[in-house]
Amino acid sequence: MASDSYDITPFFSYRNGAWWRFRDQSTNGIVRVDCTELTANRIQLKQTGANNNAEHILESRPTEVHGQPALQYTWLQSTINGQTAHWVDGLSMPNPWQTGVSVSAISKEPNPATGNAVKLTIELHGDLMYKPPKGSPFHEPIHAIKLGQTVVDSKLGTKLANATTIFGFSAGMIEVTGQNFGTPVVLRLEDWSGLHSRP
Repeated sequence: MASDSYDITPFFSYRNGAWWRFRDQSTNGIVRVDCTELTANRIQLKQTGANNNAEHILESRPTEVHGQPALQYTWLQSTINGQTAHWVDGLSMPNPWQTGVSVSAISKEPNPATGNAVKLTIELHGDLMYKPPKGSPFHEPIHAIKLGQTVVDSKLGTKLANATTIFGFSAGMIEVTGQNFGTPVVLRLEDWSGLHSRP
C-alpha cells in the first residue's frame, strides 16, 4: 500500500458484542474472544478455551485520523491464567500508527518467578494482503496489518512470551502465532460475529 501509516480503528474492529472463534492449530481446540463494552470508553476482551484463558481491559477515546473520526486505544491491564498485570500509565497505541514504531509499558505487579516487573512491547510491522488458509471464513485475500508483541522480564531481559497478530480490515483479529512461556500458539480464525451481522 502507498502509505506506511494506518488508522488502526477499522482493523481492530472492537465493538460491543463482537466475537471471534479460532482453531488452535497445536491442540485442534477452540479459542473464543469476546468483546464487551464495560463503560462508554472501556472495553473487555475475554479469551477462553484450549488453555488460553485471558482477559484484557482497554480504554478508548475519540480522535481523528486524516480528518476522519477514529479511536485511540490504551491497554490498561491483562489477566492471563489468573495472573493480573496493570500496565503503569497504560500502553497507549498511536493512531495513526506508523510502520516500525513500537510502544512499551511496565507492569505494576512483579513476575512471581523473578520478583521483577515485566515489560510489554507492541510494534506495528506493517500491512499485507492476507491470503486466507483452508478453513478461513474469507474466500479472497483481505487487507490486514501485522502487530508484534513481546513480554520480557524488565531487569533480566528474558523473553516470556511473544506473538504476531494479524488484524483484517473490518474483521479484527484473524491470526495469532507465537509462544507463551514456552508453549507454541497458532490460532486461525474460523468464524466471527461480523459474518452474521452483515445484510
